[in-house]
Amino acid sequence: MNGDLSVPNIVHQLSLNENFAPPLPGVREAVIAAADNSHLTLDAMSDGLTAAIAAHLGVPASEVLVGAGSGAVLQQLLDGTAGPGDEVVHASPSFWGYGPLVRNTGATPVVLPLADGYGTDVDATAAAVTPRTRAVLLCNPNNPTGSVLGHAEVRRLLDALPPDVLLVVDEAYREFSDPAEIADALALHREDPRVVVVRTFSKSHGLLGLRVGYLVAAERVVTPLRGTAPFFRVSTVAQAAAIAALAAEDRMRAQCAAVRVERDRLRTALLDHGLPVPPSAGNYLWLPLGAEGPPLVEFLAEHGVAVGDVGGLGVRVTVGTREANDAVIALVGEYTRKGFSPAAEAVVSRLREALHGEWPEQDDPVLAISRYALLIPGKLLRPLLLTAAAGAVGGDVEQVVPAALAVEYLHVGSLVHDDVIDGDETRRGRPSVQHRFGVPDAIVTGDALMMRTFGSVTTCVDRGVPEAAALRAVRAISDAAVDVCRGQALEGAMATDPSRPLAEYVTVMALKTGALFRGACRAGAVLGGAEPAVVDAVGQYAEHLGLAFQMHDDLLPYLSDPAVTGKSGLSDLRNLRPTYPVLLAHETGTPEQRARVVGALSGELTPEEAFTALRDVLDETGALKRAVEHAEAEVALAKSYLADLPANEHTAMLAEVADMSVDRRR
Repeated sequence: MNGDLSVPNIVHQLSLNENFAPPLPGVREAVIAAADNSHLTLDAMSDGLTAAIAAHLGVPASEVLVGAGSGAVLQQLLDGTAGPGDEVVHASPSFWGYGPLVRNTGATPVVLPLADGYGTDVDATAAAVTPRTRAVLLCNPNNPTGSVLGHAEVRRLLDALPPDVLLVVDEAYREFSDPAEIADALALHREDPRVVVVRTFSKSHGLLGLRVGYLVAAERVVTPLRGTAPFFRVSTVAQAAAIAALAAEDRMRAQCAAVRVERDRLRTALLDHGLPVPPSAGNYLWLPLGAEGPPLVEFLAEHGVAVGDVGGLGVRVTVGTREANDAVIALVGEYTRKGFSPAAEAVVSRLREALHGEWPEQDDPVLAISRYALLIPGKLLRPLLLTAAAGAVGGDVEQVVPAALAVEYLHVGSLVHDDVIDGDETRRGRPSVQHRFGVPDAIVTGDALMMRTFGSVTTCVDRGVPEAAALRAVRAISDAAVDVCRGQALEGAMATDPSRPLAEYVTVMALKTGALFRGACRAGAVLGGAEPAVVDAVGQYAEHLGLAFQMHDDLLPYLSDPAVTGKSGLSDLRNLRPTYPVLLAHETGTPEQRARVVGALSGELTPEEAFTALRDVLDETGALKRAVEHAEAEVALAKSYLADLPANEHTAMLAEVADMSVDRRR
C-alpha cells in the first residue's frame, strides 16, 4: 500500500489505520514511570505481560507468546513452522506483510483472490491446501476490504484442513467488529490445537508507536518459539503500556464503539457521493475503485488528506477524527461533482437520495442484484438530463423524479446485458453483475430493470403529471430502448471490420448512446408540459450530445492516462470492435496505415499490442485531433438547440452537460 508520509502538506493522515482516540487511562502514567528504567533490561522475556494477557483471556501463560507487534510474532511463528519447499496460503488483497513474512522463511506464498474482490473464499482456500501446506493465514476482519467471516465459516474452513496444517487467524481489527458477526477464534483455539490467534495492541488499544503484539497457540507450538523471543522482544516501556491498556478494557471498548459509529457515518456519506463502499468491520473503509482509485488518492493528497492506494485495486480510508472524516466527505463531494455546478449537484443528490430510497436492502434475489447494479458509483447523467429538460421548459422537477429514475433503470439494465455480451468482469471498479452472480441472473436482472422502467414513469401521474403526458413520455423512452437494442446489434456486425463507412458507426452512436439521451430529454420536456416544437428541439440537443459523448468516450483511452480515466480501451479490442477514431484513421490513412489498423483488429495481437499499434496509427494520421474537433462540433450543435429555451438554471444545466461531455476527467 502506498502511504503518503513523504508529502509535506498532509493535514490528515488516514492511510495507516491508526487509532485517533487519546491514550487509554493509565497508559501515559505507565509509560512515564517505565521511562525511568528504560536503561535496564528488566523483564527480557515479557513474563509479566504474558501473564497479564493470559489472565485477561483465560488461557494458560504457556500458550501465549509476546512480541514487538503482531508482525513480529507472525514472523516467529512462520519461522518455526515453514521453510524451503513448504507453502503458506493466504488471500489477496489482505495484510500486505503476509507475502514478505512467508518469503523470509524460504517458503512459498500461495495467494488466492478474494471472492468478488471483497471477502475470503473459504472453499477456494481449503482447495488450495496441498501436502506442502504448513499454514493458512486468515485476516479477520480482512485488511483492507473490511470483510468478516463468521464462526460457522471459519469452523468450516478448519474442518477442511489436514491435521498438520495450522489455521492462523489474524485479529488485528477484531475490536472494531460486531461480536455477533465475527468468528470467535479464541473459542476455536480452545477446541482445536491447530488454531493460532494473533492479536495486537496497535489498533484497538492505541499503542501503534510502541509495537506490542501476541499470539495464542497450543503449548507445543509456542514452546519452541520462545528461544527466538529475545530477538523480537518488547521494550520495557511498551510492556508497561500494554499492561496498563489491558486494565482499561471498558474504555477501550467504548472508544472502538465510537469508531464504529463514525465509520458508519463516513460510509453513508461516501455512498451518498456515489462511491462504492462495502460494509467494513475494521477502523477503515474500502473503496473498490480499481483504476479510478489513484486519481482520487492524488486529489485527496493535494488537499491535505492521505489515504491508501492498494495496488490499483482500490482505496483504503482510515476512519479518523470527526474533523478528518468531514474533510474526506467534503473533498470526495468536490471530486465526484467535477464538471457539475452546485445547482446540478443538488439535483443529482436529490436523485441519488430517491434512488436509494426506492432500493432498500432486501432478500429477494432479483431485487437484491438489481440494487447491486443500480447503486454503483456514477453521475446519474441520464436522470439529470430528464430532470433538467423538464425544468428547462418550466415543469416541476419533483414531479418527474420517478421518470428520471426510470431512465437509469433502462440504462443500467442495458449495461448489465452489455457486460454479458462483452464478457466484461468489472463495471466501474466492481465485479460486473454477470461476473459476480452469473450470466442467467444477469440476464434476468437486466430484464427486470428494463421492465421496471415503464411502471416508474407512470407514477409521475401520482405526483400531478397529466396521464396523457406520462403516456407520451413512456413512448419516448420505449422508442429509445428499441433504438439502443438496434445500435447494439449494428455494433456487433461491425466487429473486426474497420473498412465499414464512418457514417455507419455514427448511426450506431446515435442509436446506442444518443437514443437514451434523446429519450430522457424528450420525456423530460413532455412531462414538463412543453409544446411539440420545443420537445423536438430538446430532442435534437440530445441527439448531438449523444454523438459528442460517444466520440469522446472512444477517444478517452488514447487521450488520457487510463489510470485516471478508467478507460483502457481493451474491452473494445478484446471484442475486435473499431471505434470512432479508429474508423476515422482507417478512412483517411495511407494503405500501409490502413493495413496496420486491420492487423490490430484481426485477433492475432493481444489487446495490449493492438492498443499500442492503433495509438501509433491514430497519432500518425491525425485522427485523434480530427475526432476531438468532431466531438466539439457536436457540442456546439447541441447547445444551439437550447437557444430558444427559457434562460433558467435548468437550461444552464443542459449546456453544462454538453460542455462536460468533451471535458470528462473520468
